[in-house]
Amino acid sequence: MTATAPAEHRLPPAAYLRCYPRDPRGMQAHRAVLRRFAGRLGLPAPVIYLDNGVLSAGTRPGLQNLTTALMEGLHTVLLVPGRWVFSVDDQQAARSSGCSPTRDVGASC
Repeated sequence: MTATAPAEHRLPPAAYLRCYPRDPRGMQAHRAVLRRFAGRLGLPAPVIYLDNGVLSAGTRPGLQNLTTALMEGLHTVLLVPGRWVFSVDDQQAARSSGCSPTRDVGASC
């Protein structure tokens, strides 16, 4: 008998990364960590949404594509390495992530 993941976890998780200035390697190390983390959670490899070389204050096509995918139900789990992907400003990052700026962010937020 094999265990199967709940239906909502059969969809691939999403992961968001943003880097400024542009990372010529496309944040490969961060991608690898997110893939390993997903595997530890028993999830498939995440679909990576990347804004490489994009300021947090500007238009972020990767984040826009992620938001659309989430609204369309393509992902039920979102992995991010930290709120810094949303903004280097703690208050703005907290607003973007939906987490309290004073709360220690863990795996659930």
